[in-house]
Amino acid sequence: MLDNYIILRLDNKDIAMRKGLFVFGLMILVVMLFSGCFGDSFYFDKGLVLDKESNKPIGGVKIGLSKDAEQNSYSNEKGEYDFHGGGVSGDFELYFSKVGYKTLKVEFDDTHIRNKHNDTIYLEKLKN
Repeated sequence: MLDNYIILRLDNKDIAMRKGLFVFGLMILVVMLFSGCFGDSFYFDKGLVLDKESNKPIGGVKIGLSKDAEQNSYSNEKGEYDFHGGGVSGDFELYFSKVGYKTLKVEFDDTHIRNKHNDTIYLEKLKN
């Protein structure tokens, strides 16, 4: 009787291992989808954000697909940014905004993103 219990336990481990491999495979598929391995609906843009007057880098600039986008990126203290996005194909716009500066809308096309340009964005300070 003890032998049957051990065999049953090994079968349960096998089932658990198969479930684990299935879940792992699903996770790999999701990561591949969101990293742009399939289709043209994922894009990447990187560049530098500078003050239009002083040419100095601006940190903390919010970059998004719309003014109120949930999917955002921010420039670092050197003004550098990387923006990864998904769910858009063809031409699209990115909004660059920071308190004290005018919000800037920049239009991009598929060719620009596929060529992986490094963009320099100039923000203008708000006038009092």
